[in-house]
Amino acid sequence: MKRTATIMLLTLLIVSSTLLLVACHGGIKSEQDWNDAMDYLKNCDSLTISFNREKSKNARLNKMYDNWTLAYDKTNGALYVTQDCKTVDLFGNVKEHTYKNHYVEVVGLEVKNYVKNGQGVLAAEWEVTSNSYGSNEEALEQLRQVLLSYLDQFSLNNLNYSDYNLKYGKFEKTEVVNNKDTVWKLSFSVGKLTAASYETKHLKDSSDIDYEKIYITLSYSAEVTAPDGIAAE
Repeated sequence: MKRTATIMLLTLLIVSSTLLLVACHGGIKSEQDWNDAMDYLKNCDSLTISFNREKSKNARLNKMYDNWTLAYDKTNGALYVTQDCKTVDLFGNVKEHTYKNHYVEVVGLEVKNYVKNGQGVLAAEWEVTSNSYGSNEEALEQLRQVLLSYLDQFSLNNLNYSDYNLKYGKFEKTEVVNNKDTVWKLSFSVGKLTAASYETKHLKDSSDIDYEKIYITLSYSAEVTAPDGIAAE
């Protein structure tokens, strides 16, 4: 009886440890799991990304805040990206302010791109370009290519399993870039990439004390509506 109880206890401990290990890895236990997560990211039907960068300039006399939001809905054939970028001085005064809006929609065989770039308080108008394709599937693939271009811009398009090590439940990569220590950290949940961060640290005795920090969150759902100034088809 005692032996049976001991075996059952050991079995429960093994199962619990296994479940805990999987949870700590976010469902990523192998390179194949990693590759599956990256494939899912690039081929999902819906995705929302929040990308926030803080960067200091001129020995930290100025700071740049660069904030992006991306929403992608392949099922309904739409993608909408907004960017708001400000540079401020030590006293919080805005020295430069730019913004970008990019809306893409698929209408049958046609892909319409709407872009609006602005600076300061100047009003901007939408600029529209349109291209037609041989099928709706081809048009939707062009929409996905726009998504991939933003994944590349956010440094999420080429993440290799062999570059990262698991530390405290996150996958981490450390390297020296432009004479700075840089650290990437990735988090997964249920086998999907859900967060990423990037941070630079100046090397000892370096005269360059500026830094850059990036925080990214990802969720695999999205609501995309046509922005103001664009009539819904």
